[in-house]
Amino acid sequence: KNIVKSVDLKTRSGPVQYTNMLGWPPMLLFAHGGGEFYRVHEKWVEDGPAMFTSSSLALLCLGCVVGTGIGYSGWWCRSKVSAASYTIIGVINKC
Repeated sequence: KNIVKSVDLKTRSGPVQYTNMLGWPPMLLFAHGGGEFYRVHEKWVEDGPAMFTSSSLALLCLGCVVGTGIGYSGWWCRSKVSAASYTIIGVINKC
């Protein structure tokens, strides 16, 4: 809480965007290390734009909406309860 409170974030979406931006560099490093960029490039050379089917794009959009909802709900919950209660809620949800 102290790290996030030290950054001036005026809106409810501020902390969500802040934590998402902190996650980009490690995600890109892991994707590069796992050869994801190479696989996407090979698939693009093989299939072109046909590699994006309507169902795959729908699932991508759904994943974006659900992920954003998880981020907002986590920050909303964090703002409503104490740090100890938030930890207990997180542990209970993992069971």
